[in-house]
Amino acid sequence: MYVECPTHKGRGACHASRGDWLHASFGAITGPDSCAPPTVDDQRAGCLPSTDPSKCSDYKVKWGPDPNNPGKCIGHGGDPLKDGRFSNCAGDQHPLDSPSYLWAVLNKCDAAMAPPPSSLDVDALDAAIAASAVQAVVEPQSTSIGGDCFCLYSQAGSDRVIAMNGSGRAPMELSADWLLQQGITKIEQQSPHSVTVPTAIDAWVQLNRDYGTTPLDELLQPAIGYARDGFPIGHRVAEDFAECHDLLAGDADIASVYLKNGKDFQYGDLCRNSNLAKTLDAIAENGRDGFYKGWVATDIINKLQSLGGVHTQDDLDNALANYVTPIKTNFRGYDIWECPPNGQGVIALMLLNIMSGVDKYGDHPLSIERIHHEIEAGRITYRDRNLYLADPEFSAIPVDQMLSADY
Repeated sequence: MYVECPTHKGRGACHASRGDWLHASFGAITGPDSCAPPTVDDQRAGCLPSTDPSKCSDYKVKWGPDPNNPGKCIGHGGDPLKDGRFSNCAGDQHPLDSPSYLWAVLNKCDAAMAPPPSSLDVDALDAAIAASAVQAVVEPQSTSIGGDCFCLYSQAGSDRVIAMNGSGRAPMELSADWLLQQGITKIEQQSPHSVTVPTAIDAWVQLNRDYGTTPLDELLQPAIGYARDGFPIGHRVAEDFAECHDLLAGDADIASVYLKNGKDFQYGDLCRNSNLAKTLDAIAENGRDGFYKGWVATDIINKLQSLGGVHTQDDLDNALANYVTPIKTNFRGYDIWECPPNGQGVIALMLLNIMSGVDKYGDHPLSIERIHHEIEAGRITYRDRNLYLADPEFSAIPVDQMLSADY
């Protein structure tokens, strides 16, 4: 997964796996003609030595328009990561909005060196696992390796839909009676009792073992690279971090990673999570046991128990994702599949069932009539969500009835 550029050793090495994702996301690398990077054909050939550095003074890390000389190109030398921020911005364009800059900075290669091929040689399932791992690093407010995983998967050439429920259960020692005995009548967001047993990693391991074609350790390399070397804070992440400032500040361990000297990260700031990199490394090396046993498991349990949680090693040992039977409905000629409860997919299918019998009221998606009917459909289905949706291991959920045309 890692390619070392022929004339650039050590820190100048090009991390192909991380560049892969960036290149795939942002498309072909572009730059001014006088500072043009290698052609697409050159890029596909692998990492290349720098082109003639005389075309751009101190040609390293970035090429782009010179703000002081319109129409001219300029290269910025040194390491733009040293102050923990992507600060070498050319003109009015933020560096994160420049795919050439983004690739060059995150790979810490000369800008003229070619990025790796534009796609990983993996199937869709493995790509989804790799992408999920990256998202857990670069968008931690949305997802986490300490969370859940739901998967719908259909192999090429097959009509069979495979569903995986990797959602977390409550700790075995936790019960409603115990909570009431402790005087707890509401589980607050920042409470150890709101933390379910993480099951996403077990789901990844099972899916990769049963249907993957690329070893899990290779799939995790892009995420490991971002966590270890840093990733730029995007617009949405910066906004969400700011909105959640009090929550982040409420835990010293979280604050040490996701606050910058006690203040909110800004768009473009570099964020590193070395402990997450080590955790992903442990998973890459030892598979499921890298997360559910050893130092990672001990750290999880000690942290939660220090806050009053009742999580134990037995909970982690029994954190098993399940293959389940997917559910579906037909919406205007298309079969729509979802994971069954405890997931909320049945609610989405109910919404489609209701709207399949409602006129479109023209072609405009925001007509008053259409929005009115969609709101009413939501009111009905969310009522049923609150009444019936639960864990089928403990509650009988009338899924067939809820999805029937008569209902």
